Amino acid sequence: MTGLKELNLARCKWLQELPEGLGDLIGLKTLILQNCKGLIGLPEWLWDLTRLTALNLADCSGLTGLPEWLRDLTGLKKLNLAECEQLEELPERLRNLTGLKTLDQFRSLTGLSVLGIFGG
Repeated sequence: MTGLKELNLARCKWLQELPEGLGDLIGLKTLILQNCKGLIGLPEWLWDLTRLTALNLADCSGLTGLPEWLRDLTGLKKLNLAECEQLEELPERLRNLTGLKTLDQFRSLTGLSVLGIFGG
């Protein structure tokens, strides 16, 4: 299934982690995890999905942070973090996402203690 372009796992409420085999989907461009309330983190192998352009984590209320390697997904154009109520911080160098066009519903991140987009 290396030719799969979009994977929609929305509303898998009990999903706590992504199966490692999904890392073989090297052609994946869109990953939709919206409303996966049980998701507690993103696996390191996700970093290998270099063609990923859209990551939808909206309403993943179990996420408290995002991995530092997220900044290395330089092809990412759309990141949806709406209603991620437990999200406490973003990777320090998120500004490395130079292709990022949309950071959806950013104002809903009420629990943020650190915002690293404007690092110095």
